[in-house]
Amino acid sequence: MPGLLLLLLILALPARAEPPPGRFSHDECVQCHAENTPALVKAWRSGPHGTVGTPAGCIACHIVQGEGFDFGPELSDIGNKLSSKQLFEAILKPNQSISLGYEGVNVVLKDGTQLIGFVTSESKATLSLRTPGGLRKDIPKANIKTRRKMKDSLMPTGLEAVISPQELVDLVGWLSPQLPELLAASIHGSPDVDIAVPNGTYTLQLLLYEGWRSRAADIVIEGKTVGEKYDMFKEQGGNFNHGSVLRHTFTLTDGNIDIEIKAHKVQNIHLGGLILSKGKGGGTVSTAILKSKSDLDFKGVLKAINFGDTRNLSISNVKFTAAAANTTVDGVTNKAREDVYAGEHKQKLPAMQKKKANKKNDKNLK
Repeated sequence: MPGLLLLLLILALPARAEPPPGRFSHDECVQCHAENTPALVKAWRSGPHGTVGTPAGCIACHIVQGEGFDFGPELSDIGNKLSSKQLFEAILKPNQSISLGYEGVNVVLKDGTQLIGFVTSESKATLSLRTPGGLRKDIPKANIKTRRKMKDSLMPTGLEAVISPQELVDLVGWLSPQLPELLAASIHGSPDVDIAVPNGTYTLQLLLYEGWRSRAADIVIEGKTVGEKYDMFKEQGGNFNHGSVLRHTFTLTDGNIDIEIKAHKVQNIHLGGLILSKGKGGGTVSTAILKSKSDLDFKGVLKAINFGDTRNLSISNVKFTAAAANTTVDGVTNKAREDVYAGEHKQKLPAMQKKKANKKNDKNLK
């Protein structure tokens, strides 16, 4: 029987109730409880575990980008540790590999209360458990009747019976690294961006990636050329492993930040995203290869935009708002020829990207 579904159903039973002996399939469990406890099954189906293939289902037991409950392992960086194949296996076969420290225990107290969770600490007199919902329970050992290690993971099995194949793919995509998506999805042509903000000192980070070939552009911010003949391919190391970030600190006096990317020869320069933060000083310009989120500054972020045919993203607890070509989002207006999704037009994805993009029969942008 699915581990967490069994847990939820057991916890809803009267004190001292024990699950029926033997092993049962997901459908058999739901059918039995639908007949005997229909309200419970209805609540389970409409609750977070009834939509376990969605982010809401994950954060019912895990912390992801600062949201959720501290019960199971944190998943914020799981996509940087596991490939897409390993993520699929971890979701569909949770009993195959249980993370150290997350071996479940079943504790029955002398008064008949049953507790399931993870051991967080233990002394001669007290056993401390982390229980569903991220709660901590300190149990006097003198009150424990039995204590048994659980062979199976507390993560539910049988998710393929609850969610569709597409929802499973979407879930893996949601857990996968988001920085490659931020870089590869983009607006292109000779993008022009305007940001309406009060006067003051700001730091602007432009997130750039070239997934086809070497080509250059002049990058102009507030009338100042901060990147002359900026060749994105060269700036990202002359390969498709990473992206680049151009960072400029300046003082605004006209209430509108004007960003122009003036392409040289080939009018297909791409802009993946931007981060606008409070700044200090002024007039400084720097560039760096963008290998990971640690290469970005997330202090005092005011606006974070990911351009292109994409979705809202969250990196280091900063939420990026998706902006298609020729739209105004969060006070940021862009003008561009069109937008692309990650991997479109035979784009080579950053090497950090672990999942394959969908293929389309589109014209090549080369």
